[in-house]
Amino acid sequence: MKVGLSGKPEKLRDIVFKKKTTNAFPSVFAILIIAFHELIIKDGEKVADYSGVKEALRNLSERIDTSRKATSPEERRKNVDTVRGLVGKCFVKADNAASQIYGNHTTIDIDSVIRRSEIELGNYELKQGMLNLSENGGVDENIMNKVVNTICAIANNGPKSVGKIIIGVTDKDKDAERIHNIDNINPKRIWKRFVVGVNREANRLGITIEQYF
Repeated sequence: MKVGLSGKPEKLRDIVFKKKTTNAFPSVFAILIIAFHELIIKDGEKVADYSGVKEALRNLSERIDTSRKATSPEERRKNVDTVRGLVGKCFVKADNAASQIYGNHTTIDIDSVIRRSEIELGNYELKQGMLNLSENGGVDENIMNKVVNTICAIANNGPKSVGKIIIGVTDKDKDAERIHNIDNINPKRIWKRFVVGVNREANRLGITIEQYF
């Protein structure tokens, strides 16, 4: 709920959609989440004018593509950029703008992170993937709970601590061998870890890497 200028509560969907009977397409709210996440987390900014943000989003559905093709990566990127352009003037740089979450990671950076994961156990977690390594290879039903628990554990290290969950890396020789046999790939060894990637899982599921993400 958002408080309107009249002081009465106003639903986000009533702000975003001009037609009140319009179905609230989940893709529109996903675009909002991505745009705000990029502004606040990636760019290190904060809202300076909440009323301005609300009015900038007024009838947003009329200004972005809400058709079925809007779920494609290219169209979603255009929509996210549109939202950023609309609300950007209502943001200012936050005091703690320096973000340690994003960066232009290179292969060397990733190798370094994997090596550090062996000594900084409380800050890193490795997952071989989202699928189990049984004969059927179905989705691990407990994987999301495991990831959420890991996020909470990393967060408990303190507000100035940075952690990472890396999916597509295993520290078990038997898992690396099993993945080699199932997916016909050669895991890349980095010290005591094995990089197995996630493309193999998308291929096994018969979906694109974007759908997997």
